[in-house]
Amino acid sequence: SGAIRVSHAKMFAKGDVFGSAVGAAAQACAAKIYNAADPSLGGKANGSDLVWDEVAVDPDAAAVSADGECFRSLDALFAAKPDAGTIAVLKSGELTKEVAVMGDLTIIGKNGASIWPAATAKFSVTGGAKLTLKDITVADYSGNASLFYVSGEGSELVLDDGAMLKNICCNAISGACGPVFADNKATLTMVSGALIVECRATSARNNENGGYGGGVYLQRGAVLDMQGGSIVNCHADRNGGGVYAYKSTVRLAGDATVAGNDSKEYGHNIFLAKSGDRVTVVGQLTGGKATVGVSGLYNEDNAPGGVFATAEVTPDEDTLAAFACDADDSLYAEFSDGKVVWNKKAHTEEVDPSDPEEMAKAFVCVKYPDGSETYWTSIDSAFANLVGDATVTLLKDCELTKSIAVDWEVKLTSESGSAVLTRTVTDAGFVVS
Repeated sequence: SGAIRVSHAKMFAKGDVFGSAVGAAAQACAAKIYNAADPSLGGKANGSDLVWDEVAVDPDAAAVSADGECFRSLDALFAAKPDAGTIAVLKSGELTKEVAVMGDLTIIGKNGASIWPAATAKFSVTGGAKLTLKDITVADYSGNASLFYVSGEGSELVLDDGAMLKNICCNAISGACGPVFADNKATLTMVSGALIVECRATSARNNENGGYGGGVYLQRGAVLDMQGGSIVNCHADRNGGGVYAYKSTVRLAGDATVAGNDSKEYGHNIFLAKSGDRVTVVGQLTGGKATVGVSGLYNEDNAPGGVFATAEVTPDEDTLAAFACDADDSLYAEFSDGKVVWNKKAHTEEVDPSDPEEMAKAFVCVKYPDGSETYWTSIDSAFANLVGDATVTLLKDCELTKSIAVDWEVKLTSESGSAVLTRTVTDAGFVVS
């Protein structure tokens, strides 16, 4: 008459074999077995094997609890089983009440299901509790408080593969908050495949503390542990369009991406709100070039020599290239003495014409008689690297900062006919010999 819950690290899917079926009663006994990792699956005898199969549920059921009981709404499930363990959301539906997570709760979505929180809804994860979202979208919330509040050492929100927070707007009446608010040594963990997108932190009634952390707000020793995943296209009315970190830590590895976010004031992507706050590189970054934007509160944080990250591993070239300074796009990341610092891009760099982003930085084109072309970030560097007779074309207004000896036959022209060459140093000029 009872029920048995079974889980296995590698046997969570429909059709997976988890045991042996023996005797005539095997089918009836199998029906009492539920998958602890996915309660929408139950046991079924298939010849001599016990396999996972979809359980027969109420056709109107919105969710299934860990013991296989069906509920027609998420509100009803959490009201009946506040310590629900693992639940499966079968259909998209509204959540109108606060869910106070006190133990370990895992919410998995089936068939593309979404949770639509009302303004009265909230997930509170405190007292060392843990909430995990997997293969589920939580979308279209607008309220006066953070939808996800995680507080206290050991408390954790995990956005697992397939978890998406989309169009979550925190419009704070008072105090600071973001769509996800991690406080007092709590942790937000994201893995590859997790996504926070198009979320916003706004400020109601001229609240001076609102509008920070368009995707995530961290304070008082909280940790954002991005083992992967993305925070993109989020907005903050004040600082930290993607992430606002105050006396907190952002840990990065894998394909972690924080890019394409914006704010009205400072820190479009990751904003380090206190001098001494740091990003921590815990693994090599694989998301691509300029996929993690970072900036700090003070000018010295966003200047050559400014330290913005520490590293638990020696970052490779791809990892360093992943960082971009939101406050000054002429800076690049460099590893020095165990720290990651900003450095000024040299104006003698040759531009790669096959890279559209690099070509946007080209000021000068040098064309040789054989038809070959090189592109440069300044006219100084273009002339310094001439290897023969050439036509030097200004693509944009340029500044001449050095005295240049011209040893070849050179034609100086302008692509548009209107580019201006300005001498910014008294001794700068051309010496023709």
